[in-house]
Amino acid sequence: MARVTRTRPAAPRRSDARTVARVLTSWTTLLLAAIVALPLLLQLPFLSDPLWGDEGVYATVGRGILDGQIPYTDLFDNKPPLLYGWYALSFVLFGDEASSARLVVATVLSATALLVYVQGRAMFGPRLALAAAAIFGLSTAVPLINSDSSSESLMLLPMTGSLVAYTMALRKGRLRWLVAAGFLSGIAIMTKQVALWPLAALAVHLLIAGYAPGQALRVRIRAASMLAVGVALGAALPLGPLVLAGAFDDFIEANVRFNLALGADLTLSYRFSAMSRSLLLLAYTLGAPLLGAIAGWWLLARRRASTAGVNGALLFWAVGCAVGVASSGYFTRHHYVQLLPAMALLSTALLAIWLPRLRAHGVRKVDLALGGAGVALVALSLTVALPGYLASTPQERHTERSFRQPATELENANLALAAYVAANTRPDDTIFIHGGGTSSSPVYFYARRTPAASRFYHTVLRVAGQEEAFLATVATLDASPPPMIIDVTLRGTFDRWPERTPAEFWSLLDERYEYVGRVEYGDIYRLRVGDPES
Repeated sequence: MARVTRTRPAAPRRSDARTVARVLTSWTTLLLAAIVALPLLLQLPFLSDPLWGDEGVYATVGRGILDGQIPYTDLFDNKPPLLYGWYALSFVLFGDEASSARLVVATVLSATALLVYVQGRAMFGPRLALAAAAIFGLSTAVPLINSDSSSESLMLLPMTGSLVAYTMALRKGRLRWLVAAGFLSGIAIMTKQVALWPLAALAVHLLIAGYAPGQALRVRIRAASMLAVGVALGAALPLGPLVLAGAFDDFIEANVRFNLALGADLTLSYRFSAMSRSLLLLAYTLGAPLLGAIAGWWLLARRRASTAGVNGALLFWAVGCAVGVASSGYFTRHHYVQLLPAMALLSTALLAIWLPRLRAHGVRKVDLALGGAGVALVALSLTVALPGYLASTPQERHTERSFRQPATELENANLALAAYVAANTRPDDTIFIHGGGTSSSPVYFYARRTPAASRFYHTVLRVAGQEEAFLATVATLDASPPPMIIDVTLRGTFDRWPERTPAEFWSLLDERYEYVGRVEYGDIYRLRVGDPES
């Protein structure tokens, strides 16, 4: 009988295994690069669109910095100084144009997508990390996320970086990572104040759970102090020049006292109504990641020792982001930009928990229902996002991407109004725009004319408790009257703010200015010929 010999299949050569690993790695890298580029690519069609009102304020202050003006002292606004620094940097890098700032915002969003991937990889592995970055990148395409959200968008990069550094502290147990997390939080807070709340959430998590299991309270307090040291270093970077320029008191007035007054007259009924409307809008435009985030947060919170480790940090951080959205009380739609990284990571947490269950137990009715709801919500988001991309002109795109039609029409008209201003004033002339909230502020930037007073747009004048500041502004205009004042009528657009223009302003127009006519939505007043200042 012939002898049968069994032979083992030849093991793959080590060189073959290395080749497969190299190919997989290269494909993963290419896929990651494509996903990270998504926010930039999705924002490119809108770089030339008309400026949103808030953008006009930031661009005016950013240009003023390059011209030697001091934020808060020469140009008053209620945002932290690094926000204007981002705009000034964009003008230096890409030219003094509106598209420059938007290009920087889009690039920052792409960099944030990379950080979402890094955080997702630390929590869920490389494959699901790609899903987290993709969810974030695609979320930037919906109308909820438009250029009006530039302050929140610019804040996302250091804010998400802080979570990544905090995760490294938990994994490696080294205090220097906590200093880095605090430093990045300080940078985020100096870009937009609401980044304070995710930082506070991480600090609470640190005090409760520590950065390593079983730490004594004194060790946790020491760790929290390292976080605070980092925050102080990050905040000192932009505040130092303001202190040297003698503008620190003006910074406190703008970022603390004014902001407290800004929301002081909001009633509970207004806050509740605004929150309800904005949450419905969020569900309408970003329903799939919102549903995934809620389910992911709930499933993570139900796990044992849910406050410990990286999972607990994400739970706390996401709550801090939600508190940041609610902190202003206005619930404006672009405030929800702060939630995007947390929504992407929590939705991925849902996938990380859900997919193994599907493999182990099969598809159940509840899984079909949840999956079907997610697909339907994604389809809804596409129908909301596509009209902006299909519009043929910048003005049409601007309108399609906004749910604030009256203000959008005015922002579309700013270019024509600015062209009139530029043609009928000299380059070294100042102008002043009364009324319109922030909607007319882009005129300063488009026309390349310096504001005649530090409080150059109406929001910082008509808020309760600012009557004295308004009178001081009128006195400034009377002492150095600009050649042109534009009165903007926005009836019915900003009804939440009562009219608080003092009589002295109208007396100044009557006594020293002549009415020229109406251009677009602005009533034009020119300094009378023969006036001592003309």
